[in-house]
Amino acid sequence: MIEFKNQGVSFNRIDADLSDILKDNDNEDNKEIKADIENLFKDIIGDRINTYSVESLKSEDTPAIILISEQSRRMAEMRSQFAGMDFGMSFEEEKTLVINDNSSIVKKLVLLKDDESKKEQVSLICNQIVDIALLSNKELDSKQLDEFIKRNNQLMSMVISL
Repeated sequence: MIEFKNQGVSFNRIDADLSDILKDNDNEDNKEIKADIENLFKDIIGDRINTYSVESLKSEDTPAIILISEQSRRMAEMRSQFAGMDFGMSFEEEKTLVINDNSSIVKKLVLLKDDESKKEQVSLICNQIVDIALLSNKELDSKQLDEFIKRNNQLMSMVISL
């Protein structure tokens, strides 16, 4: 309502975009490596995520995060408020997977991506990274949560067998 009454005023959630505080501006941009990382995740994850982006985040502990645009969030909130009413339009949330190229996990995945003997493990870990990012936004449905738990158990079994 405030945005409607006051032209030029708009509200945005703080988690709708990456702040410069989270980005590592010291890291030299290597477009070839970023393209490799993005293509790796696109090939494995596919259409499950709308957009992929590779950024250098300051924290190496976070392999990826999910960003949802402000407009997409607003549409989802409107859809939930008018649940049961069909206006003939489908509003899918536009999710962007921001992959941290500073993460040691992501760096290791890039090294292993061409190794045919590790293809299953690379796919497993990429899916796990995406699920953890989605889970941090509370976005896994029951089927996806079941798949996440199965992959988690499989990963733990692989670690134990080392």
